Amino acid sequence: MRLRNRIPCLLAAGPLVAAIAAPVMASEPRPDFGRTVPGSTPVAITITLRSPAESQLRSYATAVSDPGTTDYRKFLTDAQLRQRFGASRATVAQVAEWARAEGFRVGPLDATGSRLPLTASAATVQRAFGVTIYDSAEEGVRAHTSTAVRLPPRIAADVTAISGLNQQAALAMHVRPTTAATNQGGSCLLSPAQVGVAAVQSGLGARVSMPSCGYTGPQLRAMYGLSPADDGAGQTIVIVGAFNQTSTFSDANAAFARTKVPPLAPGQYQVKTYPAQGAPAAGCDTASWGLEQALDVQTVHTLAPAARIVYAAAPDCTQLTDVLAHVISDPVLRGGVVSNSWGYPAEALSNDEVTATDAILARAAVLGTGTYTASGLYGSAVATGMLLPDRSYPASSPWTTAVGGTTAAISANQTLLWQTGWASTATTLSGKPVIDVTGTPVIAAAGGGASIREPRPVWQPAGRGGYRQVPDLAALADPETGLLVGTTSAGQYSIGGVGGTSLATPIVASLAALAQARAGHPAGLLGPRLWHTDDAGGVTLTDIRHVDAAFWTPRLPGAPTDPDGYLVRADSAASASRPGWDPVTGLGAPGRTFLADVG
Repeated sequence: MRLRNRIPCLLAAGPLVAAIAAPVMASEPRPDFGRTVPGSTPVAITITLRSPAESQLRSYATAVSDPGTTDYRKFLTDAQLRQRFGASRATVAQVAEWARAEGFRVGPLDATGSRLPLTASAATVQRAFGVTIYDSAEEGVRAHTSTAVRLPPRIAADVTAISGLNQQAALAMHVRPTTAATNQGGSCLLSPAQVGVAAVQSGLGARVSMPSCGYTGPQLRAMYGLSPADDGAGQTIVIVGAFNQTSTFSDANAAFARTKVPPLAPGQYQVKTYPAQGAPAAGCDTASWGLEQALDVQTVHTLAPAARIVYAAAPDCTQLTDVLAHVISDPVLRGGVVSNSWGYPAEALSNDEVTATDAILARAAVLGTGTYTASGLYGSAVATGMLLPDRSYPASSPWTTAVGGTTAAISANQTLLWQTGWASTATTLSGKPVIDVTGTPVIAAAGGGASIREPRPVWQPAGRGGYRQVPDLAALADPETGLLVGTTSAGQYSIGGVGGTSLATPIVASLAALAQARAGHPAGLLGPRLWHTDDAGGVTLTDIRHVDAAFWTPRLPGAPTDPDGYLVRADSAASASRPGWDPVTGLGAPGRTFLADVG
């Protein structure tokens, strides 16, 4: 399996528990010091202003999400949020006056009362904040990075973070199947029937199948026990992504005709754009983001066919956190749920960006806006033969619900046969690992483990250590049992299976929207309820255990020909799902009571 941006392991060796219990602090990205930006280059930044009640904001964001408190579900209106937790008028005036005096153009304060946009030339920005701005390249994306900001004394007490100086590229968390899918009899069912010698020699018996070419709508809905009445009417599901592929609507309806899903109605799918944070960065993988957009839209509509879908399009792959902030502060989108099928592997984001994003996500919780974020694509990085957990940001933020991944087998009559964690490795039939060109086993998996950036939220048990544990829950993610998705690339339409935590995230976001539709009120931040130990107000999940299962394929891309073919094991032993919480599936997967529990 070829994965983009394979990341190095952060911990060189040691047992798995050490990787969970003893995270190390990450450093900020290093700029390319070889090339400074011209002084005349326009630069856009956002100042996150300090609220007089910033610490109380975090406490209230937890309380309003915790069924054990008296403030549970007492969500605030936009006006109440600004009044209680927005920056004071004096603070806004002070910072705006300083900025204009320095030569900045000051934009309007956002609806949460916390974010103030500024634009100026690079020379002005460098002088005002004592930084040097560089034009750097990371994974082929050219963007700006800077040295550490020195806040002027006049505004230092009023500013929490300066974002926009480090434009880091986010990764879409989807992946295509490794195996060569076989469409048997014109269907795309995953049948666990034995595959001749493969099943016998592997020792797995009926838990070996040919790979799926992607589940259809009825299969996905059956997996989560949805009735025809669960259609999401009256709900808005916001998908945050990069770019906008104009064929998304027609591609989706072409796929729905094949996958037995009602078509999108005119006006049901909308694209929303927000002011760009400076000039778009060059080098982003637009084709990958086009597939991501198709996957998200088709997943959401499959599970919530009557919901309104809003695609919030960032102008490039470096501005997704800024667009996420716009979505959360947009009063037009109030009451919806937000799906983020992207992230920064290994939480490689600047400290100011993390601070600014955490601040806006906490405000989302106070407003009752539930956000759901993909835990990662590299779930297990390889080092000295051991598999060590990884996780992405913003999934590791305490103010979003982190979504991991499962592998699930559905029978021809739409019965859920088994589920296990998505932590795939490729082997020969005899069990020998398949090695790629880098000398490491072929692997992809849901991200998970202890954050190296975020402290443990109060709603996660102290016994889990001092850092945020990711993920909270999981849904279908294995590309070998992914969703059948249609998309246009280079002018050619095609349809095939797609997976990754990019699939799991809109699944969980859609289920939350269905729960809201049933209950008639927002669910808000789900994390505290998932970890709630008291039966009252808690959410029951299906605990996911390790299942020794695999998918047989006659060939693997990039691997030498083997007469017996290959196995892609669903849940590798080194990172296997286990009872209770684990770094692949979190606390478990949504079961048949999920909608009622969340509502």
